[in-house]
Amino acid sequence: MSFTLTTSTDSCTRQVDLSALPATITNKQPRGTGIFLVLFSLLWGGIPTIGLITSVYSGPFKPEMGFMLLFTIIGAAMFLGGIHMLVGSTTTIVDRNRVTVIKKTLFGTKQWTESLPAFMGITWRSEYHSGGKNRPSYTLYIVELKHTDERKVVKLYESKSGANIRAIWEDYCRQLNMPAVETDGNSVIKRDVADLDKSVRQLIEEGKVKVNMAPTSPPHDLAVRADGDVLELTIVKKKLAPLGFIIMLIVPLAFIYAGFFMKDCSIIFGLIGVVILVIFIAGAVYSYLSSNQIRIGRDRIHIRQRLPWGVSDGEMIRTELIEVVRIGRKSGQGGDAVLLETDQGDFKVGEGLSQDALEWIKNCILRQIALQSNIQSHGLLDKSNASFNSGNFVSKIAPPPEQRL
Repeated sequence: MSFTLTTSTDSCTRQVDLSALPATITNKQPRGTGIFLVLFSLLWGGIPTIGLITSVYSGPFKPEMGFMLLFTIIGAAMFLGGIHMLVGSTTTIVDRNRVTVIKKTLFGTKQWTESLPAFMGITWRSEYHSGGKNRPSYTLYIVELKHTDERKVVKLYESKSGANIRAIWEDYCRQLNMPAVETDGNSVIKRDVADLDKSVRQLIEEGKVKVNMAPTSPPHDLAVRADGDVLELTIVKKKLAPLGFIIMLIVPLAFIYAGFFMKDCSIIFGLIGVVILVIFIAGAVYSYLSSNQIRIGRDRIHIRQRLPWGVSDGEMIRTELIEVVRIGRKSGQGGDAVLLETDQGDFKVGEGLSQDALEWIKNCILRQIALQSNIQSHGLLDKSNASFNSGNFVSKIAPPPEQRL
């Protein structure tokens, strides 16, 4: 049996080495904290308790002495907590067939055993921790053996560094021969060990990722245009309501009126108002003329931003490198978006859009990848769709601009 918990002080990394099974992991509370609590509780509750007992024996008990019992109760609680930290521990034993967890507390020992196939698989997540007055905030990157019962989740890896987290996660899947598990909106994606390095295109070809090939109209959040074999999706920004526009103009106009039309006010107020108004109008024009775009081509996806003075370089992702297309939060932070996951990193599109729009973008990307692969097996394309190429498929969901107006 091997003890396999290693710690790196540089990135506060705690990881379980499963290269040799069975592996035994024992986690204990900080002993220094437990000793401190015990000693502090003796001072906090012990001295007042001795004084209370002495007062009761030396004279009649007075009601105001009952206040001293608070120190006794709080001190006793801290004492028990300190003893628990000194004697308590959690031992996890992982082998190829089962997981056993033994919890020792001040009040006894509890144990449970679960067969390894009863676990859903292995997942990773991030956990943000806000800093205190003298501590910076940080994010923990965690790999876990996932179970439907949250009380039976087993933590395998924890670090403040997210470097190579995807490779670390997949390596744990290989060591335990467990599927990689991720959330996809309200559903779950599972990838077997043999599929970890396969692209989503390969998984579609093997029938392991089902694609809805029926073209559907895009939601109101998106404008769709066909550019040859490329499908261009533009995120439609919400228009500012007239009332909101007027409210935003009140402050600069008030400064302008005060500075230029009120005798007792300095002209500086008016100049400040002009500057604010110019900034506001420039920002409104920039927001109106710029937009986020997703261009889905034959072999790559281009995420870019259209600006008033041109188009940004953006990010280019080759479809053959994409392993997962799902809806979720990148590194667990921010809002939901469509995530394109590769071994080189994750890319997100459509953050802030409605769930319907995100689902449409995800399905659209999968359809394009499927069509470019000329898939005609596993029941993904029926005979009526088998003759589709990318161009006429695009035309069915993105009619020419003159037909859309």
